[in-house]
Amino acid sequence: MLDPVNSTSDYSFIDPETYVNKLIDKVNSKDYLNGPEVLTIKNGNICNAKCRVCHPGDSNRWIADSIKLKKLIGKEYYAINQTEKNWSDDQLEEILNMAPGLQRLELFGGEPMYNKKVIKLLEQLVETGHSSHIILYINTNGSVNIVDKIPNIKHFQEVEIGVSIDGIDNHFEYIRHGLKYDVVKKNIAYWKKYFEEHNVTYYIDCICTVGVLNIFYLPEIKAAILNILPLSPYWNLLVEPAYLFIKNMPDSAKVAVIKKLSQDIDEFQDLINVIQQPRDPAEWDKFLEVNGALDQLRKENFQKTFPEFAKLIF
Repeated sequence: MLDPVNSTSDYSFIDPETYVNKLIDKVNSKDYLNGPEVLTIKNGNICNAKCRVCHPGDSNRWIADSIKLKKLIGKEYYAINQTEKNWSDDQLEEILNMAPGLQRLELFGGEPMYNKKVIKLLEQLVETGHSSHIILYINTNGSVNIVDKIPNIKHFQEVEIGVSIDGIDNHFEYIRHGLKYDVVKKNIAYWKKYFEEHNVTYYIDCICTVGVLNIFYLPEIKAAILNILPLSPYWNLLVEPAYLFIKNMPDSAKVAVIKKLSQDIDEFQDLINVIQQPRDPAEWDKFLEVNGALDQLRKENFQKTFPEFAKLIF
């Protein structure tokens, strides 16, 4: 989880020179039985979006589309038996019982800020005073104003926010169906202002999931993000579903994409290496089938949204 370049999930409280001895002391004293110092939680599949890079297991809004997709194309590409999943009240209480020893809490989705039980957890951490010794990390799609949901977020020791942004303007809204790009930008600006006004130690970065839909536009995404955040995105390589895996693009598209990304070779060399791996033509056929069917269901149009890239593949 440690990314020293982008500071993604950077365990800043750990001194690597002494931490091993600290762990040994905890084992010998049995202090470790008091609970974890770092807790990373995936908060079910409660979400307000149905992103193209997602699935019903991580977004309850995807469930209906997975069923419609099977009816439309006669194949089950996404599980149709998924249900809405969230914490139980007992699990929420269990998490709260761990709070006295927590130094870091990491929340993933679905969309944690759209989940009422996540909001309740954070409110209770503030009310009990445990927030003062907890570094809070939130992985979010950026569509919900965190400060509005948790007005007392300033009482956490530190706040880190990873915002998922896979495109700009209409590209973003196509990939992350149900969300608005301008809302995300507005929220980021609001958070920065709020944290600075309240002297909160904070860090906000962009996590960009890289797949077939946005690979041709990464330089534009980087430029846009650097206008609103201090560092370029963390490039999160999408491997599943394989039909969105960048190595499975047609060879002609690969040539054009590599040529464009090579203009910023230091940034994109690792991704270029992945693109150059052997492709599976069957996965590209699946991309054309599934993405076309989703366009039909959602009344969207890939070729009109991504005209430059569409010319390379059609």
